Amino acid sequence: MSASLDLKTLIESFKYPEVDSIYTIMVPIEEQDNTETNDILITEAIMENSDYSNDTFNSITQTLEMQVFYALHVEYDTEEFEIKLMKDLEKYGWLAVRTDPHIIDPDTYQTVKLFYFQRVKYL
Repeated sequence: MSASLDLKTLIESFKYPEVDSIYTIMVPIEEQDNTETNDILITEAIMENSDYSNDTFNSITQTLEMQVFYALHVEYDTEEFEIKLMKDLEKYGWLAVRTDPHIIDPDTYQTVKLFYFQRVKYL
């Protein structure tokens, strides 16, 4: 299974009430203007071969970009949710290697948070 599908499946297993939908690769066109839901988009960022020995690589360092699109009217503490998400993913080998500040999407006015999560997949 691809890294993005692995991460999507893992987050879905947490059953966060704060998350309405999780997408990989792209948000479907029919959902792109929806500002009433809290959605996550997971895409590949960097895949690097690592742990070389015997003239071959033995692991892949997988880095994924995760964007969290918050509804226009959020009813919970987004920072608390983000910390819980990072801590939960860390337990399963996904480390938040970068988190960017919240931004406002200029088209939808939604708050967006960008994360980069990384894991090492041993072969």
